[in-house]
Amino acid sequence: MEKNKENLDLENKTQEKQVSAYDVEMRKLDIREKKEIECKKFKEKNKHKIIALILGIVTIGSLFDYGFFRTLGIWIVLGFCYCLGGWFDRDPKVMGFVINLLKKFQ
Repeated sequence: MEKNKENLDLENKTQEKQVSAYDVEMRKLDIREKKEIECKKFKEKNKHKIIALILGIVTIGSLFDYGFFRTLGIWIVLGFCYCLGGWFDRDPKVMGFVINLLKKFQ
């Protein structure tokens, strides 16, 4: 009797451990979705750091290629175009910045 119980216990354990291909694929999808959510949270939390890092790399590259004054000119033109685009888009932050800047130079 006891051997039969042990055999039944072993059979139950082996049946519990059997995993189908569907279970494996669902687990992979869950892991992938979890990683995507973590990546989105990281990007949302560190968006400005990522942008600043990319701009820094571009600036270093242009400093080596064009020199300091040309790079400075590029940044001035980029800033002017950004303010102009923000003005046309009626972005309140940019409009406030431009108005304050114009008041200082009057």
